[in-house]
Amino acid sequence: MGKFALAIIWLILGTHLAAASGPPKEGQKANRLLTEPSPYLRQHGYNPVDWYPWGKEAFAKAVRENKPILLSVGYSTCHWCHVMERESFSDKNIAKLINENFVAIKVDRERRPDIDETYILATQIATGSAGWPNNVFLTPDLKPFVGGTYFPPEEFKRLLTEIALRWTVDEKLLRQEGDRIAGLIHRIMSHRVAAADVTNEALKKVSATAVKSFDPTYGGVGTTNKFPRENLLLFLLDRAEKYNDKDALKVATQTLDAMIRGGIQDQVGG
Repeated sequence: MGKFALAIIWLILGTHLAAASGPPKEGQKANRLLTEPSPYLRQHGYNPVDWYPWGKEAFAKAVRENKPILLSVGYSTCHWCHVMERESFSDKNIAKLINENFVAIKVDRERRPDIDETYILATQIATGSAGWPNNVFLTPDLKPFVGGTYFPPEEFKRLLTEIALRWTVDEKLLRQEGDRIAGLIHRIMSHRVAAADVTNEALKKVSATAVKSFDPTYGGVGTTNKFPRENLLLFLLDRAEKYNDKDALKVATQTLDAMIRGGIQDQVGG
């Protein structure tokens, strides 16, 4: 397929995604996200939530009004991002809770991987796991103190109410938790090594761990529901080619076979 054809497909796809939430219903007003370049952000352009894009305007409002920030990070093809948009961010009562007590910021992780990396790590520290949508509550100076992924509407409403109350009665404690998590993020990021410094011995351990955790029934690594992990599959195929690692090849090929037999289909090629 030529570059021109691909460009046309992405143009059509971008237009479709921008309109994914449909035309505005009677009484709906556009928010700041409707004019953003990100199709994902524009999908939230008619939410009753008073969304801000990531930037100085939102930060200044949080500091000026001394409100915590609700940061929600997602991307266009994220199923649960769309579910939460429909269930919670389109709900007027939940939007009222957010607008009165928080400064709401939406981020497209595909356009801002730097922000995504920082705050997905915050949620991992806070809960032990993470995913998208990544909903993180921050102090006005952008330090995360609570994080989570998808919340059903009633659970999300309770969480918003609890955090708003705690910010009113115990702001100092939440700020201390923000300092703690921000400090851990800084320590973790400062100790990361460059790719050039990763030893072959370390890579062998990664490959061995993947082989040990391989699911022979459904493919992939681990026993829970799985997302396609392109980087891991490419890594295992690379190990198989360079070092004749038959176990790595088995994990990669059986996982790809399972994906072919599964429900994931190429929406362009069929």
